[in-house]
Amino acid sequence: IDRLGFPRAALRSVAVTPACGLAGADPEWARTALRLTRDVAAAFTEDPESL
Repeated sequence: IDRLGFPRAALRSVAVTPACGLAGADPEWARTALRLTRDVAAAFTEDPESL
């Protein structure tokens, strides 16, 4: 986002999703992927300037 010249506050309005489909993932990996996705989205929302 910095390289493109957008303000980091723009991260608050984007959706974060896993890059891959989870249909073929085993349940443990699916839970991990969704937890990491949630954590990244929370970091974007809480204080994008700190990233």
